[in-house]
Amino acid sequence: MAWNFEWRQQHKEKYGCFQNTYRVKGEPSPKTDYVYLGSEESTVKILSDLALKPLTDEENITYSGEVILEKVADSLSFENILFEYAKDKRASNALKNTIILMALSNASKRKLFMKILNNSILRESTDLKYLEEVYWFMDMVYENIGDIVYDMIKAARSKYKIDLQYLIVDATRFKVYKDEETGLIKFGYPAQKRKDLPQVNVFLGVNNQQIPFFVSTHPGNTSDIEMFDNFLKTMRSKYRMLNKIPRKIIIMDQGNVNKDTIKYLRWLVREGFRFIAMIRAGSIGRFIKILDEMKLKKEDLDLIYTKNISKNKGTKIYGKLIAAEVYGRTSQVLVCYNPDVEKGKNKTLDGKIKSIKEKVEKLNKQEGSLDNKLSEVNSLIGERNLKQAFTVIKKENTLELKMNRTCLFNWDDVPGKGRNQFLKFLKNDLKIYSVKNGKIEKTDDGKTIKFINKENSITLKLNEPKNKVTVKTNYGKTYEYILEIEKSKLKVCGEYDINLRREKFGFFALFTQNKDIIPKDIITIYKSRDIVEKGFEVLNTEMDVCPINHSKDQRIETHIIFKIYGYFFVSLLRAILKDKKIDYSFSELIYTIKSGSATVGYYDHEIFKDKRLYVKRPTLNDELIKIFKILKIKIPKHDIKLEPYNYISK
Repeated sequence: MAWNFEWRQQHKEKYGCFQNTYRVKGEPSPKTDYVYLGSEESTVKILSDLALKPLTDEENITYSGEVILEKVADSLSFENILFEYAKDKRASNALKNTIILMALSNASKRKLFMKILNNSILRESTDLKYLEEVYWFMDMVYENIGDIVYDMIKAARSKYKIDLQYLIVDATRFKVYKDEETGLIKFGYPAQKRKDLPQVNVFLGVNNQQIPFFVSTHPGNTSDIEMFDNFLKTMRSKYRMLNKIPRKIIIMDQGNVNKDTIKYLRWLVREGFRFIAMIRAGSIGRFIKILDEMKLKKEDLDLIYTKNISKNKGTKIYGKLIAAEVYGRTSQVLVCYNPDVEKGKNKTLDGKIKSIKEKVEKLNKQEGSLDNKLSEVNSLIGERNLKQAFTVIKKENTLELKMNRTCLFNWDDVPGKGRNQFLKFLKNDLKIYSVKNGKIEKTDDGKTIKFINKENSITLKLNEPKNKVTVKTNYGKTYEYILEIEKSKLKVCGEYDINLRREKFGFFALFTQNKDIIPKDIITIYKSRDIVEKGFEVLNTEMDVCPINHSKDQRIETHIIFKIYGYFFVSLLRAILKDKKIDYSFSELIYTIKSGSATVGYYDHEIFKDKRLYVKRPTLNDELIKIFKILKIKIPKHDIKLEPYNYISK
């Protein structure tokens, strides 16, 4: 509590005192408390001692992070929100302080209360009789942990400038230390592509300021569609405020895109949702060919996005919006090109090829088994992910690196088991999209293949002397493809694999059903997906959701949501500061608000008789002082409390 010092004059004698003026709820007038320091001589000595001398039982405690986040929490009446569900004032206060400490520390609950709390300014206001109480308090609010987020955002909207233009949603997985599955913990497929890791799924919705609007937890094997469906139902039934957000856009990266997911997202359009999704990298070639047919080169594409990375460095993205079929329906496809990405990938690929060539050259100079050398080079090619691009062949007593062409289809397998690959060739290379009901015939001599349906008549002929295949269409177009023999089978080949890779470098494509959206908005909105991704990154790093060591499902769930409450406080603080032209990254802000500490201890003087002065000496840098002023936190010159002499500190 901040006290002011003042001199007073009484009966021609001067004396000093600390005073603190405060208001009591329901009282019309403020109240003032005093701590008298005695005569002028006595006062000067006490003030000098408080400024310079060590305190009795002096110790250093964490201070600034707790004070700042408590101010943010109190601005939302967060303790009252908790009380509405816990129905216990002591529990509500303890939970609020727990969440603040969880936001600032990645310690386990045991360490949090046995060590972190004991070394924090919050020890003075946290009434916990023993460790297990915090688990019981967590259980009190478990049934309403989602509602609490909703109440927090309502409170924040009434007090601060909260951006409601977009709601960005995504899902992630958190690993849990368990040996077996439970109702919540399931073995699923995280980023490592392993299915033996116990995990819990989290679905998170944030706004442009990275402030959580919605959060839910799900068993670790829950599909994205199920989580989206749960989100939609919850939004309809409970969180009606979210229905008023004008642009509810679901943004999905290529890892979550498949036929079923896109079908579901298209259905969501009727619920007021729009979606923007990235086309899988393996399909980008089809859209590059469309640009080629439009006679559009890279340099012809429009500049649609720019971003300054540093003072002298920026990134530019060029693109073209086209109508094209995606998962069975015509969509708006934005084909994008980033020259910086192309340059970087080419450099990386050149390095990989160079290392393989150097390896072959080195081994050819050495003696030893050619088979062993071959195995060594093949192993390196596999490590560099270039098996499709290169083949190593034995030639006399040396190894030779051969560039591979892409195999479009096997001539000998058509018609028959190669039918699907052949139809894919027609669709992707010849742009014959209606192929399902077509008839495929091969002449008796095996040198001609015909594809016929209502719209098309395609003839393919072998020209073995020239190692080529000639393709003629009923539209008067003629194409030639390379013919190669591998293991006595004829392969119809396209470009060199390595060249096709280079052609795709720097390209990516986004698609949407929204016909009214312009390219700049598509790429900008998709880039905003980084916001929720950064949120998950923060939860995994600065907030350290994992490891989760609770045994009960509901406490695992509560632990995760409590971490997101803390993430809410810090995100809201970032938004408040940004509104004042002060911009921090999440990690910078956490580091900054934790940087101030306080020295606490006791000061003894005979003037206090049977009491002694409990003193806090905060140490704040200029950045913290600025944050304190923005949040209207009093910066105490004297933070004191007169206590009985037999007082035992926590």
